[in-house]
Amino acid sequence: MAKTMILFPVFDGQTMGVAAVDPESIHMARPAVMPGVTNIYIHGDQTVNALGVYMDMPTLLKRLESVGFQMVDVGGAKFAGQVPAKQNDGH
Repeated sequence: MAKTMILFPVFDGQTMGVAAVDPESIHMARPAVMPGVTNIYIHGDQTVNALGVYMDMPTLLKRLESVGFQMVDVGGAKFAGQVPAKQNDGH
């Protein structure tokens, strides 16, 4: 029986590469400090088991859903680059 893996384009701030990841091992995805990069956290210690995926969060989520990931947005996801509405109170 074949094992399914996902290939991610990764970037650590200096080197670009590719990482093969078991989809069942992904615990969390968060935007990285670097624009255009999303951190994927893998099983285990969340401080050292992270990959910097060279893809912004909306694109990454669409790609993960296309390979069968099921996600539920419980709070209305807001991504970097979205500008909040102006307030009418002078601020």
